[in-house]
Amino acid sequence: MKSVKFKKSILILLLCAGFWFLTFGLPFLYSVDHAGYQLFEPKITQLDTTKKLDLVQLNRGEWREACLFGGYTHPSEVMGKKGKVSFFDSYFQQLKSWGLLRLGEVEEWESMIAYVDNSEDVHFVHFGATMKSGIGNTLEHFEKCTTRERPWISYP
Repeated sequence: MKSVKFKKSILILLLCAGFWFLTFGLPFLYSVDHAGYQLFEPKITQLDTTKKLDLVQLNRGEWREACLFGGYTHPSEVMGKKGKVSFFDSYFQQLKSWGLLRLGEVEEWESMIAYVDNSEDVHFVHFGATMKSGIGNTLEHFEKCTTRERPWISYP
Protein backbone atom coordinates (compact mmCIF):
# COMPACT_ATOMS: atom_id res chain seq x y z
CA MET A 1 0.00 0.00 0.00
CA LYS A 2 2.81 2.40 0.90
CA SER A 3 4.54 1.55 -2.37
CA VAL A 4 1.54 2.68 -4.44
CA LYS A 5 1.24 5.95 -2.50
CA PHE A 6 4.97 6.52 -2.89
CA LYS A 7 4.81 5.94 -6.66
CA LYS A 8 1.84 8.32 -6.98
CA SER A 9 3.68 10.94 -4.94
CA ILE A 10 6.75 10.63 -7.14
CA LEU A 11 4.63 10.85 -10.30
CA ILE A 12 2.84 13.96 -9.05
CA LEU A 13 6.16 15.52 -8.06
CA LEU A 14 7.65 14.79 -11.48
CA LEU A 15 4.60 16.21 -13.27
CA CYS A 16 4.71 19.37 -11.16
CA ALA A 17 8.45 19.76 -11.74
CA GLY A 18 7.98 19.23 -15.48
CA PHE A 19 5.19 21.78 -15.66
CA TRP A 20 7.25 24.29 -13.68
CA PHE A 21 10.25 23.72 -15.95
CA LEU A 22 8.19 24.21 -19.11
CA THR A 23 6.47 27.28 -17.72
CA PHE A 24 9.18 29.16 -15.86
CA GLY A 25 12.47 27.36 -16.21
CA LEU A 26 13.18 27.32 -19.91
CA PRO A 27 16.69 28.71 -19.78
CA PHE A 28 17.32 27.30 -23.21
CA LEU A 29 14.72 29.61 -24.76
CA TYR A 30 17.22 32.37 -25.34
CA SER A 31 20.34 32.18 -27.48
CA VAL A 32 22.74 33.69 -24.95
CA ASP A 33 25.59 31.45 -26.15
CA HIS A 34 25.19 32.52 -29.78
CA ALA A 35 27.78 35.09 -30.90
CA GLY A 36 24.97 37.16 -32.42
CA TYR A 37 23.26 37.50 -29.04
CA GLN A 38 26.10 39.47 -27.46
CA LEU A 39 26.58 41.51 -30.63
CA PHE A 40 22.96 42.46 -31.29
CA GLU A 41 21.30 42.49 -27.86
CA PRO A 42 22.45 46.05 -27.05
CA LYS A 43 21.36 47.24 -30.49
CA ILE A 44 17.91 45.68 -30.22
CA THR A 45 17.25 47.02 -26.74
CA GLN A 46 18.01 50.53 -28.03
CA LEU A 47 16.02 50.19 -31.24
CA ASP A 48 13.30 52.79 -31.58
CA THR A 49 11.21 54.27 -34.36
CA THR A 50 14.06 56.43 -35.66
CA LYS A 51 16.77 53.80 -35.93
CA LYS A 52 17.77 50.97 -38.20
CA LEU A 53 19.14 47.62 -37.12
CA ASP A 54 22.37 47.15 -39.05
CA LEU A 55 22.95 43.44 -39.73
CA VAL A 56 26.25 43.71 -41.62
CA GLN A 57 28.17 41.81 -38.91
CA LEU A 58 25.56 39.05 -38.50
CA ASN A 59 27.29 35.66 -38.74
CA ARG A 60 30.52 37.47 -39.70
CA GLY A 61 28.73 38.73 -42.82
CA GLU A 62 28.02 35.21 -44.05
CA TRP A 63 24.26 35.28 -44.58
CA ARG A 64 21.93 35.87 -47.50
CA GLU A 65 18.62 36.77 -45.83
CA ALA A 66 17.72 37.84 -42.30
CA CYS A 67 14.51 38.75 -40.48
CA LEU A 68 13.66 40.56 -37.26
CA PHE A 69 10.66 39.24 -35.35
CA GLY A 70 8.80 40.84 -32.47
CA GLY A 71 6.42 39.35 -29.95
CA TYR A 72 3.60 36.96 -30.83
CA THR A 73 5.28 35.77 -34.03
CA HIS A 74 6.22 32.35 -35.41
CA PRO A 75 9.64 32.67 -37.08
CA SER A 76 10.02 28.96 -37.86
CA GLU A 77 7.06 29.15 -40.25
CA VAL A 78 8.48 32.15 -42.10
CA MET A 79 12.06 30.93 -42.17
CA GLY A 80 11.07 27.41 -43.22
CA LYS A 81 10.08 28.93 -46.58
CA LYS A 82 13.43 30.69 -46.96
CA GLY A 83 15.92 27.97 -46.07
CA LYS A 84 16.54 24.64 -44.34
CA VAL A 85 15.46 24.55 -40.70
CA SER A 86 17.38 21.90 -38.73
CA PHE A 87 15.55 18.86 -37.40
CA PHE A 88 16.07 20.13 -33.84
CA ASP A 89 14.78 23.64 -34.55
CA SER A 90 11.81 22.37 -36.53
CA TYR A 91 10.50 20.98 -33.25
CA PHE A 92 12.19 23.20 -30.67
CA GLN A 93 11.05 26.56 -32.06
CA GLN A 94 7.46 25.35 -32.26
CA LEU A 95 7.64 23.82 -28.77
CA LYS A 96 8.23 27.34 -27.45
CA SER A 97 4.76 28.34 -28.61
CA TRP A 98 2.96 25.43 -26.98
CA GLY A 99 -0.53 26.80 -26.31
CA LEU A 100 -0.60 26.46 -22.54
CA LEU A 101 2.61 28.38 -22.06
CA ARG A 102 3.04 31.04 -24.72
CA LEU A 103 1.18 32.70 -27.57
CA GLY A 104 4.07 32.58 -30.02
CA GLU A 105 7.58 31.35 -30.53
CA VAL A 106 8.59 34.88 -29.69
CA GLU A 107 6.57 36.22 -26.77
CA GLU A 108 5.78 39.76 -25.64
CA TRP A 109 8.94 41.70 -24.67
CA GLU A 110 11.11 39.32 -26.69
CA SER A 111 12.58 39.49 -30.17
CA MET A 112 14.39 37.21 -32.57
CA ILE A 113 16.77 37.56 -35.45
CA ALA A 114 16.57 34.61 -37.81
CA TYR A 115 18.85 34.29 -40.79
CA VAL A 116 19.72 32.01 -43.68
CA ASP A 117 23.43 31.43 -44.08
CA ASN A 118 25.28 30.87 -47.34
CA SER A 119 24.61 27.11 -47.07
CA GLU A 120 20.82 27.72 -46.97
CA ASP A 121 20.68 26.71 -43.27
CA VAL A 122 18.39 28.72 -41.00
CA HIS A 123 19.64 29.99 -37.62
CA PHE A 124 17.62 31.57 -34.80
CA VAL A 125 18.93 34.10 -32.28
CA HIS A 126 16.26 34.53 -29.61
CA PHE A 127 16.54 37.58 -27.33
CA GLY A 128 14.96 37.49 -23.90
CA ALA A 129 13.04 39.94 -21.81
CA THR A 130 15.66 42.66 -22.27
CA MET A 131 13.21 44.31 -24.65
CA LYS A 132 11.67 46.00 -21.59
CA SER A 133 14.49 48.52 -21.72
CA GLY A 134 14.12 49.17 -25.44
CA ILE A 135 11.00 49.55 -27.54
CA GLY A 136 9.18 46.91 -25.52
CA ASN A 137 5.84 45.69 -26.70
CA THR A 138 5.71 48.11 -29.64
CA LEU A 139 7.57 45.38 -31.52
CA GLU A 140 4.61 42.99 -31.14
CA HIS A 141 3.62 41.25 -34.39
CA PHE A 142 6.60 42.86 -36.11
CA GLU A 143 8.16 40.84 -38.95
CA LYS A 144 10.55 42.38 -41.42
CA CYS A 145 13.16 40.71 -43.60
CA THR A 146 16.09 41.95 -45.62
CA THR A 147 18.87 40.62 -47.84
CA ARG A 148 22.65 40.92 -47.70
CA GLU A 149 22.50 43.54 -50.46
CA ARG A 150 20.50 45.84 -48.12
CA PRO A 151 21.75 44.70 -44.69
CA TRP A 152 19.55 46.75 -42.37
CA ILE A 153 16.02 46.62 -41.03
CA SER A 154 14.24 49.84 -40.24
CA TYR A 155 11.56 50.09 -37.64
CA PRO A 156 8.64 50.30 -38.31
